[in-house]
Amino acid sequence: MTSVTELQLTNFRNFCEAKASPSSGINLIYGENGSGKTSLLEAIHLLSTGKSFRSSLVDPLIKDGEKAATIFAATEDQNKVGLTKPRNQKQQLRLNEENQKSWDQVARILPSQVLDATSFDLLEGGPKARRRFMDWGVFHVEPGFLDNWRRASKSIANRNRLLKQGQKS
Repeated sequence: MTSVTELQLTNFRNFCEAKASPSSGINLIYGENGSGKTSLLEAIHLLSTGKSFRSSLVDPLIKDGEKAATIFAATEDQNKVGLTKPRNQKQQLRLNEENQKSWDQVARILPSQVLDATSFDLLEGGPKARRRFMDWGVFHVEPGFLDNWRRASKSIANRNRLLKQGQKS
């Protein structure tokens, strides 16, 4: 597993500019309420998955009055990941200076898993949340998992469609 060695944020949430150089071990993030501790974690997760764990929309993550937000991370295995999100436009993802159309490769290089107050749903909720949590974890340790998961999901969707068609006749 790799570690982030450099993180740069520009116009992300409440940051005009921020730079961090985390160590490869455990890092402690502390500060006053509203100082951006969760925003740092959100930026890493957004860079890894293309999604915020705080909002379903990405445009609100751009600092008020700015045209775009940028997140950049370097990893200890020499990978460079960058994300630019212009307001009202699609995100632009780059891995080692190359444009990426999906998050597959980036998520393998920069794995993240969110544990928050809603994580208790894993214990108390239905099986769907547990499956999604486990699938995401397995994705990071089993290289062929994503392709197998996509094929299985497609097969299940096709089976369900055929079953529905059979009920109508």
